[in-house]
Amino acid sequence: MIYGLTASSSSYLSDIARSLNESITIKKSIDRLSRNLNNFNQMDLVYNNYIQSVKPCINNDTIFCVDHSDIVKVASEKLEYLADITDGSNDNSYAKGYYITEITALNKNKQPISTYSNVWSQLEPGFISQNNILFKALDKNVENFGTSGTYVMDRGFDSNAVLRYLTKNKLKYIIRMKKTRKVIHQKKRKSIDNVVLNIKGKTNITVMFNDESYECKVSHTKVKLSGFKDDMTLVVMYGIGNIPFKLLTNKSIKSKQDLIKVVRDYLSRWRIEEYFKFKKQQFNFEKLLVRSISSIRNLNSFITFVIGYLGILSNDRDVYTIHIIKTGKSIKQKVQFWYYQIIRGIVEVVSIIKENINKEFIRIKPKRERNLFTINGIKI
Repeated sequence: MIYGLTASSSSYLSDIARSLNESITIKKSIDRLSRNLNNFNQMDLVYNNYIQSVKPCINNDTIFCVDHSDIVKVASEKLEYLADITDGSNDNSYAKGYYITEITALNKNKQPISTYSNVWSQLEPGFISQNNILFKALDKNVENFGTSGTYVMDRGFDSNAVLRYLTKNKLKYIIRMKKTRKVIHQKKRKSIDNVVLNIKGKTNITVMFNDESYECKVSHTKVKLSGFKDDMTLVVMYGIGNIPFKLLTNKSIKSKQDLIKVVRDYLSRWRIEEYFKFKKQQFNFEKLLVRSISSIRNLNSFITFVIGYLGILSNDRDVYTIHIIKTGKSIKQKVQFWYYQIIRGIVEVVSIIKENINKEFIRIKPKRERNLFTINGIKI
């Protein structure tokens, strides 16, 4: 499945089957893949092996981006537990589909590697709440990586329940605040907008956001929330759009550099949006043609592992990765998100293989150093 997904860059089982070049009919390959995808019961083992491969990319400075996305299936009727969801890409209108809860870690080159991904429906038996799904995701991340890193979230996660979870588990966080949030500032309870009115940007900073450069001003002040014992820091940034960014964090800010890092760490959250876009567009994920919720979940997991491997490759950007990136040429001169180039390069490489993948790799015996093939003048 992982090889087929990579070679075909498609979630269609027919495309995956064709890329395997098996000596049986395409229909038999599709039937086998479909049957095994629905009944695969070792995903926990595969996931744990995947996490072991990801761990070298994680450290105390890692940014964990947390978000919900969706799979919209407008024309589908027969998919299991298909529910009404909010379509984030269409002005938050309602549509049929599923939600995805995802946590991605940014490697040292700011490329996202998923550490948790789950497709879910509120119509499933045993469903409790969206927060329950979120806390299970965070529990799994804490189980795998302890209290390492900083959790960065958008306004949808600004709630006392989420903040209590993060505080209880001693996790560092940066959360963009809702405009309706009330805080205690200078011993008075105020709306967040009233607090911001008296905070002017004192520190200048140049930031990149959504591939554009902005000249911004930032400041910070101490605040408290009702029901919370410890002080928190409110960071206010002006310069992107008409509304200032209001960020709540429990990270220590003792210098200008600490303040700037909080802002840049939050803005790096945009990488999870690029991740979702890549997942849907590169693999036609929203056009998946499997019906059961278990097949959809397993397909999502395998795609997650493929993208995670791209993130592991891009962490060190060694000579092999550089060759692959050069092979998958980009139209833009400077690219902040590398995965489109990397997977194009890999697809170009594996297109050399004309037989069943197992036969091809068994035939190559690395007894002596040699070049396996050359693509666009680059020796691999």
